[in-house]
Amino acid sequence: MKTPLMHCYGPIARLLAVATLAGCVDLAPEFDSVEEDVISCAAGSTIKGVDVSHFDGTPDWGAARRDGITFAIIKATEGTSFVDNHFAANWANTRANGIVHGAYHFFRPKSDPVAQADFFVQIAGSPKSGDLPPVIDLEVTDGLTAAQVAAGARTFLQRVQQNTGRVPMIYTSVRVFNSLLGGPAGFAPYPLWVANWNVRCPNIPNPPWTRWTFWQSSATGTVAGFSDPVDVDNFNGTSADLMAFARSPSGRSELVSPSLGSALDGDPDAEPGSPERP
Repeated sequence: MKTPLMHCYGPIARLLAVATLAGCVDLAPEFDSVEEDVISCAAGSTIKGVDVSHFDGTPDWGAARRDGITFAIIKATEGTSFVDNHFAANWANTRANGIVHGAYHFFRPKSDPVAQADFFVQIAGSPKSGDLPPVIDLEVTDGLTAAQVAAGARTFLQRVQQNTGRVPMIYTSVRVFNSLLGGPAGFAPYPLWVANWNVRCPNIPNPPWTRWTFWQSSATGTVAGFSDPVDVDNFNGTSADLMAFARSPSGRSELVSPSLGSALDGDPDAEPGSPERP
């Protein structure tokens, strides 16, 4: 499903802060953002998708596809030991129904970021051509400082790229990235999946981003094949743009962090990961 949106882009001081994927207590939505942010609308059409975890039960992906769902971002892992018990089925059934898919990992700042990255890739694999990049779901602090959380997230992203040969995406919000983490540096190279519910155009952290790639626009969407409300997302572009993004070799030829190595010769046929709601 495509939703034409008018272009708008301008700085704001106050806006309803972004809610998070998991509804975690320490990152509950608030109404103020203390750092810079902008409203960023799509310049053209958007493509409709969903993100899911075991909380969404067993979807009928065929019905979802017929209802216009083009992509799905699926939770794979959390921390260093939790595997979403619906990941394998969701992964297989989205592929069987022609839905472009990707995986996400719910990041636990208190756990070793390298161990988390390795665990995520072990379970989700590396993305094949046509799969979406791996995703870090960054929405809790686990009581750590902003600097500690940001450093761990950067290490995780760099390790996932090193292991898969794909530049990962980051799921976050103005509430998390700006207000809680203080707008840390080093994240601009990673495509943004932003959470901002029930608004016409999303509020994004700026800097470092000037546009969003994916936007989680609702946590209470109605989609055929789901018995309960589901997270609904938009891709910033056309169907052809989505496929080009999913097939893009960017991130395989050059690491975001040169400190982790140079050109990657990893398996181009691997898969990404998805975040969880506790």
